[in-house]
Amino acid sequence: MIKVSIIVPVYNKEKYIKRCIESILNQTLDEIEILIINDGSSDNSLNIINELIKKDKRVIVVDKNNEGLTKTRNLGLKLAKGKYILFVDADDYIEKSMLEDMYKKIEKDNLDLLTSDIKIERNSEIIKIENDLEINENDSLKGKEYLKLLLQELAFGAVWNKLIRREVCIDNKIFFNEKIFLGEDYNFLCRLSKYLNKVGKIENSYYHYIKESNESSVIKSKNIDDIIIGYRELENFYRAESKIHKLVLKKKIVMLSTIIFNKKYTKYKNYFLAEKELLKDIKKINLYNFSNTYRLSKKIIFFLNILISFPYNITIRLFKFILIIKGIIIKK
Repeated sequence: MIKVSIIVPVYNKEKYIKRCIESILNQTLDEIEILIINDGSSDNSLNIINELIKKDKRVIVVDKNNEGLTKTRNLGLKLAKGKYILFVDADDYIEKSMLEDMYKKIEKDNLDLLTSDIKIERNSEIIKIENDLEINENDSLKGKEYLKLLLQELAFGAVWNKLIRREVCIDNKIFFNEKIFLGEDYNFLCRLSKYLNKVGKIENSYYHYIKESNESSVIKSKNIDDIIIGYRELENFYRAESKIHKLVLKKKIVMLSTIIFNKKYTKYKNYFLAEKELLKDIKKINLYNFSNTYRLSKKIIFFLNILISFPYNITIRLFKFILIIKGIIIKK
């Protein structure tokens, strides 16, 4: 019996791939399969992989043309045979007992998803421990409770620090949205949450996320489309559930406002799409009770509430005026 399938998408990671694969091969849990999917790497990644796994029958290597992270993960999910799945990015690595410890707990507590904390590493030094899900190790959440935490930014929206029951994904046809390249993990988890019976946490940080020194969090032009597409999908997915639908809208407004109220994004051609989407969305919900867990400043929330009070055609003109003066008055 395969207890855990580890899915590793690889694209041009020759600098990191040896450490990543060795950390998986050396796990204390033996009943695993390792699906390494080379997404058309043009560097030496595939040769390094083949050298590392010569005699290990637990490893399956798939070499394919470059199609992107989401398609690569989806292929791994479809090929996986384990009871549970774990995603590991090729530039990261995991600690030796991660799979055994998490497998024992997820089985003992009969969970559908088990999360852990994360070590963020830069230049071989741990610079931060990222806490995921502030609950006691002996407690658990229902899927909808977990979803609400995700939507209120009180849970970490990455897949790679989580052990997930595979059949929940397959039976409910939950795969990564292949049209987006920003927020794909978050989108996947929000949809998956609908079908999760129990979610738990283990009090340890096994996953090492490698943060490059020059890594930038700046949103790119194509990411504006990703945000709009991803949140529209979640809106439609939870349209019949009004409370969840409102939380999705609030989170979408937060993401769009991050773009709209920042001068550096006005140069993008699709900036106006985010502007139009935001002005449409703020008419749908009450922003006065915005949770302070969101990243919006009080000034931005104040201006959004002013915009809500006017008809749409006036809102557009007023919004243009606010954008003109925003560099002076809208600051955190």
